[in-house]
Amino acid sequence: MKRLTNIIVISMTLLLTSFMSENSFGGPTVSFKEISYGTYHTTGVSISSKDSPSGRSTMITNHSLIRKTDTVDAVLGETFGMEFSIIAKTKKGIKVRRVWEFPKSMIDGRGNSFKESSSDMVYTPNVSTVTTYELEEDFEIIPGKWTIRFYYEDKLLHERTFHLVKR
Repeated sequence: MKRLTNIIVISMTLLLTSFMSENSFGGPTVSFKEISYGTYHTTGVSISSKDSPSGRSTMITNHSLIRKTDTVDAVLGETFGMEFSIIAKTKKGIKVRRVWEFPKSMIDGRGNSFKESSSDMVYTPNVSTVTTYELEEDFEIIPGKWTIRFYYEDKLLHERTFHLVKR
């Protein structure tokens, strides 16, 4: 009887561990770990992007934090953002919606209005990654609160606000 009790306890522990690593939708439990934030120097490959007000996005291949801060100079060429990791008990990529919200709508050179820029990204869990915003065009120079948010299955995982200031 004691052996059967031990087997049941072990089975229940395995079942609960499995259940606790899954959410009510059957997907992995996901959390967000902010590693750093501020202004960055980045290099990478520029690609066209309909989700970005500048029409471009950069696949970052190298980065270095210049200064840990949430106050950013609103000047062309300034790059700011964060280093983070999506935490999950899986090796599969995790689809997360990344949203940059601007202090007011910006109008690009084609007359399109942007209050925010959002894109679905697939992140490798438990691996550090960097996302930044580079001020590339005059119309992007908008002082005020710029907020980046990360959502998993419509649940807010994390947000960070940067204050862009003209000096």
